[in-house]
Amino acid sequence: MWQGVIIEESLKDKSLLSLVEIIKSTKSTLESESDKGIFHFHSYQLPDEKFAEFTQAAKKTTKPGFYLHLVQADTLVVVLSGQIFTAYRGNMTQFKAIRDYAIKMGIHSDQLPLEHLLDHPLD
Repeated sequence: MWQGVIIEESLKDKSLLSLVEIIKSTKSTLESESDKGIFHFHSYQLPDEKFAEFTQAAKKTTKPGFYLHLVQADTLVVVLSGQIFTAYRGNMTQFKAIRDYAIKMGIHSDQLPLEHLLDHPLD
C-alpha cells in the first residue's frame, strides 16, 4: 500500500482523488507562501494495483509548481507536471535530482522534505 499527500488545488482534474482512499483532509497554507491562501491537503492510501494508473494520471493533471508524493517502505515517488521521479532511501543522488528539478519548476526548497517523507509519508 502506497501513502502520500495531495494538495487539491494542485490538480487540473480533481477526479484523480477518486483513485485513492482519502484518510484525512486538512486545510493549511504552503511553507513560505502563506500569501497564496489556504490549500486542502488530502492524506491518502493507494493499493499497488492502482499505482501505474494513478501516477500516469497524476503526471498529466498536476499543475506546474506543485508535486505529490507516494511512499512505500524505502521508496519515494514524486510526481510533478509531466515528470515522475523515484528515490530509494540512502540514494542522495536521486533525492538531489528530484529537489533540483522541483526547485527549477518553482517549488520552494522548504517544501521539499523528501527524506523526511520516507518515515512520515502523510506529512
